[in-house]
Amino acid sequence: MKTPSTLEDASSDVEKIINELRPKSYSYEDLERFTSKFSEPLGFGGYGEVYKGQFPSGVHIAVKVLAKKDVVEETLMAEVRTLGKAYHRNLVKLYGYCFEHNMKALVYEYIENGSLDRILYENHNGIEWETLYGIAIETAKGIDYLHDGLDERIIHYDIKASNVLLGKTLSPKITDFGLAKLMKRDVSRVPLTRIRGTFGYNAPETWMPSSQVTYKCDVYSFGMMLFEILGNRRNGEGENWFPKKVWEKYKDGQLAHIINDCGITEKDYEKAKTLSMVALWCVQYTPERRPSMNDVVLMLQNKVPVDMPSYPFQFRQSWDSSMLPREVIAEIPPTQEVIAEVRSEATFTIESSYFSRKLAGKFRKKKGSQVLESEKAISLSSPYTSQQDGSKNKSLIFFEGIRQFELEDLLKSQAEMLRKDDFGTSYKAVLDNGEFLCINRLNIIQDEEKRENIETYMEVLGNLRHNNIVSMKAYYFSRDEKLLFSDYMPKGSLFSFLHTNRGVGQAPLDWNTRLKIAAGVACGLDFIHNYSSQSPTLVARGVTLSHGNIKSTNVLIDSTGNPRLTEFGLFAFASATVRSRSNGYRAPETLLAEGRKFSYQKVDIYAFGVLLLEILTGKCPFKNGGSEVVDLRRMVQQVIKKDWMAKVFDSELVMHQASEQQMVGLLEIAMSCTTFSTDKRPSICSVFNMIKDIRNTEE
Repeated sequence: MKTPSTLEDASSDVEKIINELRPKSYSYEDLERFTSKFSEPLGFGGYGEVYKGQFPSGVHIAVKVLAKKDVVEETLMAEVRTLGKAYHRNLVKLYGYCFEHNMKALVYEYIENGSLDRILYENHNGIEWETLYGIAIETAKGIDYLHDGLDERIIHYDIKASNVLLGKTLSPKITDFGLAKLMKRDVSRVPLTRIRGTFGYNAPETWMPSSQVTYKCDVYSFGMMLFEILGNRRNGEGENWFPKKVWEKYKDGQLAHIINDCGITEKDYEKAKTLSMVALWCVQYTPERRPSMNDVVLMLQNKVPVDMPSYPFQFRQSWDSSMLPREVIAEIPPTQEVIAEVRSEATFTIESSYFSRKLAGKFRKKKGSQVLESEKAISLSSPYTSQQDGSKNKSLIFFEGIRQFELEDLLKSQAEMLRKDDFGTSYKAVLDNGEFLCINRLNIIQDEEKRENIETYMEVLGNLRHNNIVSMKAYYFSRDEKLLFSDYMPKGSLFSFLHTNRGVGQAPLDWNTRLKIAAGVACGLDFIHNYSSQSPTLVARGVTLSHGNIKSTNVLIDSTGNPRLTEFGLFAFASATVRSRSNGYRAPETLLAEGRKFSYQKVDIYAFGVLLLEILTGKCPFKNGGSEVVDLRRMVQQVIKKDWMAKVFDSELVMHQASEQQMVGLLEIAMSCTTFSTDKRPSICSVFNMIKDIRNTEE
């Protein structure tokens, strides 16, 4: 907690920076007058709400009122430090700021056409692909200016489609410099004190606090945005990750197929091919292999040729006897969390994809090459191995009836990141016998005092077996690592089906499938809620079991199309910051004052209601990687008042003539689940029975 003196020092630092830079200071009364008392909200971002306003001269403005107390001053300082000294046609102009006790705000130019992500995902009419290509070039010019157009480099850290605003002529302007940092030109790397950026865009090296990063992390994020422009959709996750699909088609000489699937016409083929290849270069796993933004601009403008990109993602070769380039150094350095590099004329990367691993190898000469000897010559240490004697750590606990796997299998397995959220990061791993596992690396349980409680809790959760719940196989807890092992679900999440697998060449999620998923989730949640009375451990402790984190990314689809809940029961062990964070699913009572008591099962009901609204409307309850909340209940209420049913249901459901009676019935259930009064929310058992009745309704 900051002391008063610390806050005073921080405030004086902010004022000192502001006084040295160009933006103008405005009072709270000025902002009230400019915005007509904040009467026209434009949206809610990660750090506060944005309002439309107007200077007395008639110039339109956007006023961002900073509300996230723990980062308000850091955000304001970052914006003023960077935007305050930068001027470029592809950057949003910062007119000024307000820095008063009861008001911290930033004043920008107003940009008419909203953000690029809305054009890509919400504007079904779309815009010409050639125009999108021009937006990509102009955005690249803006980032190039940040990196090389000033005395000091500016690392943005959060390049993404929602942070690219489009002016009257659809000219792009980069915004949101709340995470940005200045970097002196004689410094090649800067320390990262905390994870920055938005999952899905941020470079691998930014996933770890205390790592060293370069300005090339912006290049990676821009590459991810290029893939979204190419596909005119979100990049997805897991098996449906679009960048990986582009690479697979490219290496097989079938790039034209995926370009055609994206709805891009023949006249734009060459530009689409160029954009694809540039994107593959930008997302190279090793920062040094990524081009500079100046090179990106030149390649997109066809002023320099685009070389054939190499494999951009994590290195996937087996640990068994890998051939290395000539002139390899004699010793492989230890990994830093995930990467160890051997440098020669080319770069060879050996990675530990999901856990810390130290690697030391022996080399021997063979016909002029250097060969890394087989696995037996490699010394490995991992969270699963005792640091003292190399014996297996007894903290790897398997649940009853689960076939045990060997630690060596895990050490040798390839791992592919599936997703990342507030609770941790999930990976897909393949064992020697071909079996797939999901490994969830938790980052929420930092308090060692909770360890005994959660291990007892794990014993209960691990024995939950139901057709609509992901089965846990084992868990491992140490001071540094908390890992859960569970069944791998090959079809990804409900989120992917609703929000990623849409558009040209993608099969929509039909009504019967959506209704089946809704019923399955309700059935699984009903089992969780009622399990408390069946568990002697929970009964003895007076514990009522709940899920705690219902959302579409936590509804996974198995090989038969059956929905399964994952990440259940972990919410109670999350930090206060995570528990209080609104994500579009969180019940209103959880966002009120700390210490207030409420029923976690009723919280589940509310979140399930939001999930039903998501299934019905096809709308996501959050934007910008979770930094902006969309109130689906309020949205539906407003639409109903204006024109009942005209704009409520997903256009794909209406197009395919889904049962109106069934949709209205499910909508009524969703609205009852999301009522503000907890007493008026139905039990999950009642909800499940109502959904079953709807499924039995004659169409």
